Amino acid sequence: PERTPGRFFENLRDADALHLLMRTTTIAALLAGALCGCHDHGDSAVSHSADVWYVRYDNGHPVAAASSDAYILSHENELFALVNDHRVAMGLPALIHEGRTRDVARAHSIHMSIGDFTGLVNPEGDDPGDRADLAGLSWTTYAENIEYDLHSPFDVCSEWLASPGMHDNIDDPHVTHAGVGFEHDAESMWNDYWTMDFRRP
Repeated sequence: PERTPGRFFENLRDADALHLLMRTTTIAALLAGALCGCHDHGDSAVSHSADVWYVRYDNGHPVAAASSDAYILSHENELFALVNDHRVAMGLPALIHEGRTRDVARAHSIHMSIGDFTGLVNPEGDDPGDRADLAGLSWTTYAENIEYDLHSPFDVCSEWLASPGMHDNIDDPHVTHAGVGFEHDAESMWNDYWTMDFRRP
């Protein structure tokens, strides 16, 4: 199918600050298979390793991040279940909670926390589809919802359903896979950060 960008919606705390930040380096490596159909990332650079942030920019910021933290995983699972409950109630198929999509979503939540920014475009200048490419995900449709400063999965889901754009992402009949990423950091600007990525391979 034709590759489409999906619908990207965001709540930006400081859009001007994002536009002032510049990319700095060139692509160093991509996961096997990521080159097929991928966007040109210009001067973004990534490296790959076996650690928890297993795909990261050369400045150390995460692109894909695994987690075995029961607290993090339980929050992610709860929000994912709420979204799927809504889809099923609307007569839509349940989404597949796919690990690599989840890791990309989680990395963006971590990135927002450590970078004190909120939005779909990170300080490196990459949007959700760009980040999926850097992590080696194939996609024909890719979209993302974010939220911050809310701790309860129920409150996050309610907020998304009240937002026309993010509600559209949840109800998109074309996406089949998704992943929820949560980060909690009491020392950060907004404490709690949520990302849900929606993907059709």
